[in-house]
Amino acid sequence: MRGGFTRVEQTLIDGGRGVAVIQQRMEFQELMRERFTSVIRDATGREVIGFMSGNQQNPDLMCEVFVLAPSDLDDKRQLGERPERPARAA
Repeated sequence: MRGGFTRVEQTLIDGGRGVAVIQQRMEFQELMRERFTSVIRDATGREVIGFMSGNQQNPDLMCEVFVLAPSDLDDKRQLGERPERPARAA
C-alpha cells in the first residue's frame, strides 16, 4: 500500500522523527497481532502461522503479510499447481 501515514506521522517524518513513527507502528502491530490474525483466520477458514508487517518511509510503502497454514486441498490441480511429471530416464 502507499500513502498510509497519518498527517501526524508525516509531520513527524518530515521533522526528522521517522524512527519514532516506525517504532510506534511496530508496537501497535504487536499489540493488535491476535485481533488481526483472528480476522484473517475467520475470513479464510485457515490458521495463520505467520504475521509480518513492514513500513518504509521513502517511498511511502507499507505491507501486511499473513502466512496461512496449508489447506486441506490435496489435489494439486485444485491449488493451481501443475501435476508432477515422471522423471526421464538418463
